[in-house]
Amino acid sequence: MEISEFPDIATNYKEAEMSKLVNLKLAVINYYSGEENAYRREQMAGNECWTSKKDLDWSGNKMSDKKAEMLELRKASGSEVVDVKLEKEFNIYQSMAQENSVITEDHEANLAVFKKITGKDWTPRSSKVADPKNAQQINKELDKLLGSITE
Repeated sequence: MEISEFPDIATNYKEAEMSKLVNLKLAVINYYSGEENAYRREQMAGNECWTSKKDLDWSGNKMSDKKAEMLELRKASGSEVVDVKLEKEFNIYQSMAQENSVITEDHEANLAVFKKITGKDWTPRSSKVADPKNAQQINKELDKLLGSITE
């Protein structure tokens, strides 16, 4: 008999384990106590979210690549060599799916920690490309402030 045969028990177990993971992550971040470390705690929580999101994206991309490989092999299946290779790739994919599940759980815990630390939902910051016009304006402002460095 396995825990998966009892969905309510499995759900409660999973929630308890998630709560435990969140509490452990909170304990690490809250080691840096005091108001003077509030910014550090927020940054640590945000960094964990960013890292786990990148892991999740990378894992998803690798799984998509593996699916594409299996699709090509599936089209050519029928010979022993191809079938053995397809089985090997499928086993790798199953391992990747299990790992992705762990990465997802970690990311969800990181999101919960961020929410508890900051009171806000975490969202990835957009990658901003520097605007050359803005850089020129900033340089002009700096020249005024600091005195011209080009003279």
